[in-house]
Amino acid sequence: MRAAIACFVLLASLAQGETLDRVSARVGKDAITDSALRRHLRMEAFFARATADLTSASRRKAAERLIDQILIRRELELNRFAPPAARDVEAQIGLLMKSRQEDATALGASLEHYGFSLDDLRAEILYQIMLLRFVEFRFSAGILVADSEIETAYRQEVVSEAQQRNVPPPTAEDARESIVKLLTYRKTNAALEQWLAQARQQVKIQVFEEAFR
Repeated sequence: MRAAIACFVLLASLAQGETLDRVSARVGKDAITDSALRRHLRMEAFFARATADLTSASRRKAAERLIDQILIRRELELNRFAPPAARDVEAQIGLLMKSRQEDATALGASLEHYGFSLDDLRAEILYQIMLLRFVEFRFSAGILVADSEIETAYRQEVVSEAQQRNVPPPTAEDARESIVKLLTYRKTNAALEQWLAQARQQVKIQVFEEAFR
């Protein structure tokens, strides 16, 4: 009886012209819907203060990012990563308001323009903080940058860029800290990409290309 009622409601909604949310991809049992893709792109547009690009090509790229996000969220849950304190989230919102030169009212209006609430923003920032902490703990902590790598980067990048700009380059010592940060970032990103590639091989991933046509 319940199945029959559910079927009747479904048919009724279709008859009234309501559109069902299309599944664009699956990661194991987790579904990525078209509305989730559009929401993701609208949130990106909010942070960039730009118009959301909801084209098929943009949604297809967003699907790949959300696949990675699901894999990371699973890892966070598996390892029981503690969520950041509420004060940490609020502190980031405060920094965001300062960078955007918005007070609470203006921020709320901006969020509403993109279809979000302040709680939506809190949830997004909470995930971003957890992601950064996960990456730092899992990949950045053990990275070492050799002196030879610093010297090579100094010659090939710092000095080369200064020559192109026709300005004197900073000394190797003055540039050292920035170079170490840059090389650490690159190695961290490479390690994360490698982990994601391996994680993708351990789960069934389906992308329904017809959903993007």
